[in-house]
Amino acid sequence: MAIHVFGVTNDDNLWHSIVPDQDDFGDVDGAGGTGRPWRKGTTPPTAQDSACAADSEGNLHVLVVSDDGRLWHTRRDARDRTWSSFGNVEAGGAGNIGTVTAVAAATEGTALHILAVNSNKELHRTVWNPPTPAGPARFDPRFQKVGTWNPAKGQLHTVAASGFPAQPATGTARVVLDDLPVLRETGGAAPDQRVTRLQQMLNLAGFGATATTGSGLLSETGVYDAATADAVRRFQQAKGLPQNGVMNGDTWKSFLQLWLSGQTASP
Repeated sequence: MAIHVFGVTNDDNLWHSIVPDQDDFGDVDGAGGTGRPWRKGTTPPTAQDSACAADSEGNLHVLVVSDDGRLWHTRRDARDRTWSSFGNVEAGGAGNIGTVTAVAAATEGTALHILAVNSNKELHRTVWNPPTPAGPARFDPRFQKVGTWNPAKGQLHTVAASGFPAQPATGTARVVLDDLPVLRETGGAAPDQRVTRLQQMLNLAGFGATATTGSGLLSETGVYDAATADAVRRFQQAKGLPQNGVMNGDTWKSFLQLWLSGQTASP
């Protein structure tokens, strides 16, 4: 098993290593000749955010947000270890969402799911699909708004999940579901980072609002309180699941399917 490690240093250099296969970091620019197309002019912009994700074939995707609000993408081929040239995601077919301020990514098979935030705090999603014998790589669907994001609450991250076939073979997807925690109301228990992430996802998916708060959001405290359980019940009701307020296997499966599809709660 190997882990890709990617980083951007404060001098705007891009570095990559594979643990434990490589002993040290290599300069992405020097190794693959990808260059940094956002660095042009006398006062070139620098990278202000980045994300990476490896797909099921071992290819590594890297996304960089330059401080002039553009989003860039490159891909490291696992077979020959070369990097593609950085391309502008929006100009490359994903569509314009304005000034990009943050990015996160996750893969599903060989497809790359991209979440990007713009200066209006809107969260947008697109999917990069690899080339096929019938055509080149493409963004499908193009950027679609899936929620909002308040940068004051922290950095943007993603939750990765495998696809769930309608009728999986015995054991298929079962391993994935067993890896997901069963979360339920705990009263005054200590904060749990897993609960915080669930609360963030419920808010972004539109299930954080209540009858009393209207468009209000769940408090992302990390405590699975009554309000969080109610939000889970609203989701369960919308999907025809038992309304017990518990994030168990069936609820996680349905929720992640909705999340990966980019859908939100009906207004």
